[in-house]
Amino acid sequence: MSSEQSAQTREVSQRPLRGAVARWPTLLLAIVFGFFYAYEEWEAVGSLLQLPAVYADAEKSGIHLGEVPWGLLICGVVIPAVGYALALFLGRRQRFVDRIVILFVGLAVVAALSLAVIDLGRLI
Repeated sequence: MSSEQSAQTREVSQRPLRGAVARWPTLLLAIVFGFFYAYEEWEAVGSLLQLPAVYADAEKSGIHLGEVPWGLLICGVVIPAVGYALALFLGRRQRFVDRIVILFVGLAVVAALSLAVIDLGRLI
């Protein structure tokens, strides 16, 4: 092995692992915020599964609530997933602090839209 190849090998081995080291905080941030978005998703799926049974029980008791608002229930399930994907997409090339802000604002928007869907369901 020549001294030139040895110098190149040392140069390559002494470079910082920028990609691997820089990705783990971003991955950890996505996972932590993913749990919050998953909670919103869990609530929406719970409503999707339980609300039709509540409507059916009310009908059996003689209380007419109308039709099950399937469109709103499906919107409630779609909103958190789309919000999380959109926040990750918008924050992909941002600085770490900006990425935190984008994910937090996205979570706030998802929570507000989820509450709006619930309120709209009460009006129907």
